[in-house]
Amino acid sequence: MSRKELINFFKRQTIVVYISLFVVVLGTIMVSSAIFSTTKTANKEQVVTTGDFTIAYKGNSTITNKVYIAPDVSTENAAKNSDKYEFTVTNNGTITSSYKIYLKNEKPENSVDMQYVMYSLDGENFKDMCTSLDNCEIGSGTLSTEEKEKTHSLYVLLKPETPDEQISKNLKLTVEVVAEPNDPSGVNGLSIAYSGKEEIIKIPYTGTYTLTAAGAEGGISDSENTVLTGGKGAVISSDFYLEAEDVLHVVVGGQGTTTNSTEINDGTSGSGGGGTFIFKEIPEVTDPSFQFEKDNQAYEVLLVGAGGSGTGDLNNNSALFQLSGLDGNSVDYKSPSNYTSFSIISNNPNENINSNGVLGIKQYINYDLKGTSYTQAQSKCTGGFGGGSCSDDNRSYGGGWSGSDFVAYSWSKGVNTIASSEVTNSGNGYVNIKLK
Repeated sequence: MSRKELINFFKRQTIVVYISLFVVVLGTIMVSSAIFSTTKTANKEQVVTTGDFTIAYKGNSTITNKVYIAPDVSTENAAKNSDKYEFTVTNNGTITSSYKIYLKNEKPENSVDMQYVMYSLDGENFKDMCTSLDNCEIGSGTLSTEEKEKTHSLYVLLKPETPDEQISKNLKLTVEVVAEPNDPSGVNGLSIAYSGKEEIIKIPYTGTYTLTAAGAEGGISDSENTVLTGGKGAVISSDFYLEAEDVLHVVVGGQGTTTNSTEINDGTSGSGGGGTFIFKEIPEVTDPSFQFEKDNQAYEVLLVGAGGSGTGDLNNNSALFQLSGLDGNSVDYKSPSNYTSFSIISNNPNENINSNGVLGIKQYINYDLKGTSYTQAQSKCTGGFGGGSCSDDNRSYGGGWSGSDFVAYSWSKGVNTIASSEVTNSGNGYVNIKLK
């Protein structure tokens, strides 16, 4: 072998590759677009205790090792002819997170053309490096709270056909891990629809949640002979800091119903729509203005979306009562800073009661927020689950925190409350719980 051939032989065997490792963590301040949808653009805070992602190289933080030109593109031969670089990604946080791995070309002076560079991650077949991007995505992973770390192995080689003029050039790559905590509640949050029963939710992760409560629509006195409608349910959203294992009790309001006979001249009013309530279990009552006890368990009222009122008695010959329902009120919602005490009215749902008032917290304590019923002649109205009421001639109240003039009011103990008279709810109510 000639001197020139010998020099070229050794030149083609090695190339110095500098690979520095660092991690970029995105998403420790987690903003999701949807229980467990309102977007804030200012004062974003860390609302989920995610901790940090870290990355560790098995050795020095900067690697200067010899990397052989691949005799072929088999991973088995690469393991024999090159150095393996290992790095460990660790999830120090408290929720499952996904991450992506990138190789970033730092473009040193006199750098190797990337079309001759290939890589293998975790024993997979060799792939070409990206040539049009500075960052080349090479893999991804997910770390749960049970599997908190994962070690990755990486080979970086030059292709067998790499020309001589590229061999002595420089190659500097950076391994970049980009992590983002997963939304444990799903993309759209946890939605709770009307079921006619109380739902119990256990909060899985500590953080700030946006809770939304929509009350139900009120009923109408005669659905066949009128275009008038029941009042729409209020919709209200607020942010609450909740801790893992907090227990929420959710009552989703149902739409009121009324059965009339077209042959009668005097029946009942339209029934009130149920309010939608969110309570949190607490150790003891310290402020009875918005806390209460039921069956030896203390609760705090977090959010109430008021139900819409029913229509007046449309079969009544007097035009005085032939009125549309009134929407539940969210704009003038009650709160610790805008305080009005909750309604203490409570009616037995199993009795024929001409009810004239808002049913809410007291109705929950005594009768699980069941709506009341009233029968007049051949007409019967049944208030929606969630405190909907029924009456004789005038509108029936929807369920809620408190009320006046046949309008039920909402309640919020949260912050960043959003309520608008333009946003109302038809039909049954709903709840949405969304991790921010």
